[in-house]
Amino acid sequence: MNPSLKKLYIDLINCISNNRNNFRESDLCLFTPAKGREYDGEILFVGRSPNGWDYKIKKENDEDYKRLIDDISPKYDERVNNLNWVEEAWGRKEKGMYNTKKSAFWRVIIKITKSFYQREDIKMVHKVSWNNLYKVSHAERGNPSSKLAKVQLDLCISILNLEIEDCNPKHVIFLTGMNGWAGNFLKMEEFINLTDEFIKAQADKPKFLEFIGVNKNSKRVYIVSQHPQKKPEEPQVKEILEGLKFATEYLKNH
Repeated sequence: MNPSLKKLYIDLINCISNNRNNFRESDLCLFTPAKGREYDGEILFVGRSPNGWDYKIKKENDEDYKRLIDDISPKYDERVNNLNWVEEAWGRKEKGMYNTKKSAFWRVIIKITKSFYQREDIKMVHKVSWNNLYKVSHAERGNPSSKLAKVQLDLCISILNLEIEDCNPKHVIFLTGMNGWAGNFLKMEEFINLTDEFIKAQADKPKFLEFIGVNKNSKRVYIVSQHPQKKPEEPQVKEILEGLKFATEYLKNH
């Protein structure tokens, strides 16, 4: 684990402990990112937050925070090259077990990766990487409350930026939406904003894609689309792929 990342995660754990009276959640989880075992540096997908995760913290239990600080480095490294569970849980039928095929988030990722690599195979998920904006959320369900999000925001921005540099993808795709989500994490002055140009180039105005930009320093493509939940998936996937193509053509010509 990158020593700078380890320090940021420890700072985050301590921040949550020190601010435990400022949010309502009592059972928490800590998320760390993962890469597919065949990650090729092309795409990093970013979601909003963990929807339950296995690094658990009882808010009032000091020992949980201490344990997590001790374990963060080995636990982080265990996750680095492992998206096996996404394939293993695809179509899972056991009662009470998580089925990634029932997740709009993972269905859209799989559809994008299959189209990007032009291969109809769930195993394409092993070529990408996955992260989240917020690292701490409710232990079993959903996004952090606004108060829990506020407590961790600054540290999560620093962590995500460093993890993107470590992961070094050519394309970062946020399936989060801008307002209240990715918009809090992106500094617009760092980007060549291609959003308006992309919209003008389309026959139909995009309904889901909210931002396309190229980082001025890294030349990395950033795309922000809405969260896929309860939205038609094929049109959203089509917009994202068209956005990737548009930004790639821009980079070729500039």
